[in-house]
Amino acid sequence: MAQMELLEVLEKINSVQVENTNRLDQEDRIFCENQERHYRQALGCFNSFQNHMQKIHDNALDDGELEYCFIERYSDHSFVNGRIEEIKERHVRKICSHFIKKYNVTLEADSIFAKYKNQDIDYITIVDEIYIQLGGFNFKEKAVNEIKEAMIHATAEREGCKVKIKGHRLSFNYSSLITESNIWGITMDRQKALIIFNALTHFDTGNTHAHWMLTNYYFRKGDEDNGSSLFEKHEIAFTKVKAIKLFKNCRVDIEFRSGEAALQFAKEYCGYFDSIQTT
Repeated sequence: MAQMELLEVLEKINSVQVENTNRLDQEDRIFCENQERHYRQALGCFNSFQNHMQKIHDNALDDGELEYCFIERYSDHSFVNGRIEEIKERHVRKICSHFIKKYNVTLEADSIFAKYKNQDIDYITIVDEIYIQLGGFNFKEKAVNEIKEAMIHATAEREGCKVKIKGHRLSFNYSSLITESNIWGITMDRQKALIIFNALTHFDTGNTHAHWMLTNYYFRKGDEDNGSSLFEKHEIAFTKVKAIKLFKNCRVDIEFRSGEAALQFAKEYCGYFDSIQTT
């Protein structure tokens, strides 16, 4: 590749990196920059330590005193290399975790680390890879897509959509949402419950994190009373959603404030309209 062509490629890469980092809000950028600074400090420390060990080993070798040297060329260097690899992996995971928690999206940190395991990586590169995983969407759009896809999957079955609408009430069965055992008593699968809570919260408020009125009641209160409150009708001070009630047979009843809201939720979050079309 000619030098001019190489410079053009590098310029394009830099422009993409600048574009992606500029798309971050100030809070995200500050977090990434601080994370990068601490990562570089730790990396520099271990690299310096490794260079110092190598110097001691080489001096002992040159002086013919290797038998007296306490630096093990393979075991000590292998340990430091392992720590450098661990630090790099943690760097990738911490940046991904920040975006996962803030925006409630799914990101694959493992694939990013595997791709750059044997080379240097900075936060700009990690952000580039994250935007690739967003698939052309921004964080909010990806979160909404995942919320709807998860809810559609939760309420779908081979025979078609198992959602039922009667007036203001929407009902469906969610297998293994509630379990009961002699050891743990009545418990709720929190990941499955969050799929419902995320969908209801976004439908009513536009937020992509489950509302505290749902999580506090079913998770905290449910733990405090050993699950006895799980099957009580829970009134919710939402604009469109009025109440939710769970049953031991894993049936879920959601009461909306209007039939129109119930139908809208069924179509947008449960694939209800599409299922009717295909039957």
